[in-house]
Amino acid sequence: MKTVCLKWQLIDAESELFIERHCSNCGRTVRFQDTLVRRHNANGKNIFRFAIYKCEKNHTWNRKLETYKSFSSHVKLYKELHDRQDEVKQDDIDKFISKGHSRVLIDIEDVHGVFRLDKLLSDRISLLSRTRSAELIREGSILVNDGIVKRSRRLNSGDKITMLLEEMF
Repeated sequence: MKTVCLKWQLIDAESELFIERHCSNCGRTVRFQDTLVRRHNANGKNIFRFAIYKCEKNHTWNRKLETYKSFSSHVKLYKELHDRQDEVKQDDIDKFISKGHSRVLIDIEDVHGVFRLDKLLSDRISLLSRTRSAELIREGSILVNDGIVKRSRRLNSGDKITMLLEEMF
């Protein structure tokens, strides 16, 4: 029985959009919201990358994201919050099955936020609807830490999700 191992880091994008900090114009601690606008500034051979945040009174704050040398990394691609490197598509499942893999083991490394098992699987695996993932969890085709759990199970760091491919697709 061959197994494919995947590692996922779960970060709630909504929690990253707000930061509580002191606003020098308001004179108190306020909530800043990420505008999702990115700015680059060059100073000599260094390039700085900033995220622009605004408080409720429209005062801005630039959060420094990265500093890099202009001659070495100016074509570097950046990973934004909405990018999904860990999404499993139909082609990936077909490759796993054609190579003789019968199980997919997903190791949850970091969890920042609250994630339900059924919702996470339907979001990250293109073939699964939330209803279908709930059925597979109930049937035991999807296990967490080698046990049958409720579909509403909240995931934690260190959890291992096992999916039995032959019973799923």
